[in-house]
Amino acid sequence: MYKRILVALDHSRVDDATLEHISRLARELGSTLILYRVAHYHTRDSKAHEMEEAEAYLAKIRARMAQEGLDCETAIGQGEPGHAIAEDAEKLNCDLIVIGTHGHSSLMRWVMGSVAEDVKRLTHIPLLLVKAPRPVSD
Repeated sequence: MYKRILVALDHSRVDDATLEHISRLARELGSTLILYRVAHYHTRDSKAHEMEEAEAYLAKIRARMAQEGLDCETAIGQGEPGHAIAEDAEKLNCDLIVIGTHGHSSLMRWVMGSVAEDVKRLTHIPLLLVKAPRPVSD
């Protein structure tokens, strides 16, 4: 059913719940996980730092998932997270997008924006939201 699953990670505690949930599904379906992080930066100096940090984080997660017997790839997007996730999921031929949610209140979501809502609006690919066990403040 789902062959290629893009798993959007933001290097927060929400990632643990997201990975736990999606690893079970991927194992049952024999899916490939595309571990994905957006490098969001505003200057050339911060670009290099963001890219290095994203690569290191994804490599660590990929190694952990591989030890669990999961087939994983990594990809790094650039720009505004919602737009990057939607565009890259298409380019990477993904048939499911998974995003962990922080459980913010509606006021916080309005102030900060919601990556999940942007992705929902910008793609036709099914979207799975994994809510953190309790609201997290990272």
